[in-house]
Amino acid sequence: MIVGVCKETFPGERRVALFPEVVPGLAQRGLDVIVESGAGQEAGVLNTAFEAKGARVVPSRYDVFAEADIVVQVRLLGANPNLGFTIDSTGNVVPDPVVLTAADLAAPVENPADYWLVADRASEPYESMLVTLENVTVGQVGGLGKADDNYELWQGTDLAWGTDYFSAPDYDPFYHPGIVEGTELESVTGLVEQYLRSGSGYAWDYYQICTRGAYDVVVPEPGTLALLLLGVVAITRRNNESRRA
Repeated sequence: MIVGVCKETFPGERRVALFPEVVPGLAQRGLDVIVESGAGQEAGVLNTAFEAKGARVVPSRYDVFAEADIVVQVRLLGANPNLGFTIDSTGNVVPDPVVLTAADLAAPVENPADYWLVADRASEPYESMLVTLENVTVGQVGGLGKADDNYELWQGTDLAWGTDYFSAPDYDPFYHPGIVEGTELESVTGLVEQYLRSGSGYAWDYYQICTRGAYDVVVPEPGTLALLLLGVVAITRRNNESRRA
């Protein structure tokens, strides 16, 4: 887990949320610390002091929020009245998902242990896009990448990864009920996320489809499967009769 320390933005706030002396203790508990450059300057703490204790200094606030699992500040994030955002519009129509193949979102390979890395970043153009994979088979569930919420989606010999952590509270433990090894799915839809983290003894750089809810995982209806089987039987019988004739 990564703890991020941001520079305070509230006018006149001179404190810093975490001092360098705390970093070694967090490291002993398996936590990495990243610090926005200059976060301790108003408190008289230089970047080099954090680095000397094992923290990693990153250039901007954006970098902290992009990497950290937990962000600490003295003041609440919305404490500065001069910082905020404007809502331009709401209720906009969500565009139809782009249909991709598993090869477009190729899964990473673990080599060595705890280093899950894609061969290239060919999936980068699809990051944050709503996409669909059709006719996929669920492979290994859990034990992949950073956490236990990833699962394999096979499309022939091509492999992509999915995850249901966006809607995990709806499931027990992490997955849509249809995410069972060997299950054939009509489609899986979700947002493409790049997961990028690194630290001592691990590195993760991969892309995954994050489903938004149960409606994004389409399991064939039993009736549909039965009709498909009947269709196959009928076609086979007709072909056999044609050969005999």
